[in-house]
Amino acid sequence: DQAIFVADQRPGNSLVVGFAVLSRPGFVVVHANREGEPGIILGNSRVLQTGESRLVPVNLTRPVSDGEALLAVLYEDSGDNTFSPSIDVPVKDDSGSIIFMRFIINRNDDKIEDTRVQ
Repeated sequence: DQAIFVADQRPGNSLVVGFAVLSRPGFVVVHANREGEPGIILGNSRVLQTGESRLVPVNLTRPVSDGEALLAVLYEDSGDNTFSPSIDVPVKDDSGSIIFMRFIINRNDDKIEDTRVQ
């Protein structure tokens, strides 16, 4: 099975995905939230190999702010080990739904571990 988990994050220019499970090489791609659907792309991980990857860093194209909701989406790699939004496609489950997780940027949540990329 393919899966993703992202805890709520602190504001900043990067974030860390708790884990991603892929059945073939791919990426975690962070999107702005467009009414519950993936909006513009804000960043992507390095290529991840088949299986489980933990604590995956993602650098963002802009700082994210307190209260912002984002989506982390799994994508399949086309085979070139480089994220290309025009040819790499979102991973879908057996029912045809894109596999993603919504998370919140929250500067005040004491339970959030500070795992930002240094």
